[in-house]
Amino acid sequence: MGRRSLTHPERRRAVVYTVLFAFLTGACFTDLRRNVIPNWLTMSGAAAGLSLHLLLHGWEGLVYAACGLAAGFGCLLVLYMLKALGAGDVKLFAAIGAIAGTEFVLSCLVYSILYAGVSGLLLFMWRRQIIETWRESLLLLFNIRTERIGKAWEEYAASDNRIRFPFMIAVAPGALTAAFFWIP
Repeated sequence: MGRRSLTHPERRRAVVYTVLFAFLTGACFTDLRRNVIPNWLTMSGAAAGLSLHLLLHGWEGLVYAACGLAAGFGCLLVLYMLKALGAGDVKLFAAIGAIAGTEFVLSCLVYSILYAGVSGLLLFMWRRQIIETWRESLLLLFNIRTERIGKAWEEYAASDNRIRFPFMIAVAPGALTAAFFWIP
């Protein structure tokens, strides 16, 4: 009796959040455990997002999900080409976009990059590599200034000194933060 029933848009949003966080839980588990996000998971997440919005909103919903998929894929493809992250992360953000839409996936990306920066800084400090990393970063910036960026970036990307960690360490809190502030 004292319980407030959800309105129609609130129920739809709850369904989207449920699908999104079920998908992210699976991705987080596999990425942290095996350092890979499997294709079957990302493809089923994208298919779920496209199907969900088609069912909820018809053709407009399908277009909405497809635009989110393209936004997530396109933004992360640039980072993949720079060898900043793996192909699974690109497909992960495509699926997030299909499930939650363009605005959410872009917001999630910004927050995830911020969390990745903080995580990387903490790992640098923990591994006591911060001075060496600053030296390499300054060298990379010098090479950018002297227009030798291509070679310098490839050397840095192939370096064993890079700190690597599962991107889901940043994506999970990034998605939670985006969801907290997201008002569709």
